[in-house]
Amino acid sequence: CAMAAFMALGSLALPQAIGNTISAKAIPIVDSNEGEEEIIYYYIGNSSTTRVIFEQDEYVHTGSAIEPNLTVEYRSIPTDENPDPPYRTLSSETDYTVIFSNNVEVGEATVAIKGINYHFGTYKTTFPIVHDYSEEWTIDVEPTTTTEGSKSHHCTVCGGKTDITPIA
Repeated sequence: CAMAAFMALGSLALPQAIGNTISAKAIPIVDSNEGEEEIIYYYIGNSSTTRVIFEQDEYVHTGSAIEPNLTVEYRSIPTDENPDPPYRTLSSETDYTVIFSNNVEVGEATVAIKGINYHFGTYKTTFPIVHDYSEEWTIDVEPTTTTEGSKSHHCTVCGGKTDITPIA
């Protein structure tokens, strides 16, 4: 898996996996220096090394694609010598790209963070999309002398209902 990711980056060198990084002696495409250059690639597809921070805990359904701003952070794998390595913020379009899916309807939207350049692998996470319920009650069924009615709160976007309550 790591070798395939390394080869996809275009190197001719054979990598050696070291924890969540790959280190290799690579022959530079443009020979601007004497000798070989060491290049380190970072694997971001691991929840112990990668985290995604959203601006909000949940996002309100709008009927359109929701693509929240997010921060992607990376750290080395914790070791006995360094049990809590610090996170560093990665740069969008330099270290990773973002792919959103299932991000229009109410439910769990998916975000895929795909490493680029010296980062490889894909880290997936989700964020909730919730209804935008009105605070006002809506009468769904008028009560009659023989049947009970009902009221509820409706989503302002799709008409979904919550708090369905019988009324006499």
